[in-house]
Amino acid sequence: MVGLIALAFNLRPVAVSVGPVLPELRSGLSMSATTAGVVTTLPVLCFAFFALLAPWAARTIGIHKVLLGSLTLAALALFARAGAPNAVVFICATVPALAGMATANVLLPSLVKRHFPHRIGLLTAIYSTALAVGLTLASILMVPISELGAHGGSAWRRGR
Repeated sequence: MVGLIALAFNLRPVAVSVGPVLPELRSGLSMSATTAGVVTTLPVLCFAFFALLAPWAARTIGIHKVLLGSLTLAALALFARAGAPNAVVFICATVPALAGMATANVLLPSLVKRHFPHRIGLLTAIYSTALAVGLTLASILMVPISELGAHGGSAWRRGR
């Protein structure tokens, strides 16, 4: 249950953490307005595309293996994204991070149904709340975390 809540808590920050520091991100990576538009559109595109693949992957590989792979991929991609030297690397790291989160997002309700069949309503309420709290905290705390000890155009990296 703790793992499900922790997963839900971390499903949205990847998607919402760019917006609050977009000007710094653009400056730090010499990103054009068009490229910034692509970056802010990626969450919607990735969540739509990879959400379609998640049920197939879970049936083919197994839900637990797909979730583990998704979370591992997302974590590694987030580290790569934080150290991105340019916009191309940033985008190339953002896509797998979002893919992992999108896949986990789709499979989370199935995990609840499988492991807590008698508490689906309660667990759904808890993980929905965790999603909302994670999203809100990421939006609120991104700028303050980014500014902690950061210098110059790399302030956004600390919040990744």
